[in-house]
Amino acid sequence: QQMQRTRKLTDIIFQKTRGLPLFVVQFLRSIISKNILTFSVRSRQWTWDDLVLDLLTISEDVAEFLAHRLSCLDKEILDAMKVCACIGFQVDELLFPLLQLG
Repeated sequence: QQMQRTRKLTDIIFQKTRGLPLFVVQFLRSIISKNILTFSVRSRQWTWDDLVLDLLTISEDVAEFLAHRLSCLDKEILDAMKVCACIGFQVDELLFPLLQLG
């Protein structure tokens, strides 16, 4: 019974986050902070409502989270990341000294 219930939670989390670790962590933080996922000391287990979780959208939370994280970076780092994003999803580390010259 408990295994099936836990399986439903993991399925929902995977569906919302596509299994990306950053999104999983952010999603869990979000549902805990909103008291959607809570720990019951009395029953010594986590509790949640599958229907409420199913109705949640993660896109706003993740976008907000990423925007906040990016806004905390130094301007130089953010500018370098913008250039790297234009180059592609992989950037050779030899490029970084060139970015500092620009």
